[in-house]
Amino acid sequence: MLKKRFTKALVALGGALVFTLAALLGLFYSPDQVLADALYQKPKALDGNIFVIGIDDRAMDDIGPYQTWGRDVMAMAIEALNADPENRPAAIGIDVLYTGET
Repeated sequence: MLKKRFTKALVALGGALVFTLAALLGLFYSPDQVLADALYQKPKALDGNIFVIGIDDRAMDDIGPYQTWGRDVMAMAIEALNADPENRPAAIGIDVLYTGET
């Protein structure tokens, strides 16, 4: 009885070891994951320059109080940031809370 339990435990441990080694060797890495890696990973490092663009008093004088700005103002800002094909940002993050209708 003890030998039978020991054999089952040994077989289970061996199976777990085989699956672990197969996973470490990348045998379960599917072709769609390889394609996703090729599409989404950049071949070169980014330059690391980060720019923070804030809303200043001049903008509020020109456009009005920030709370009254429509989404079109942010759309124009994004278009301006993307205007130069040589210097387009890799990512644009916007931290805005629209609480009313715009």
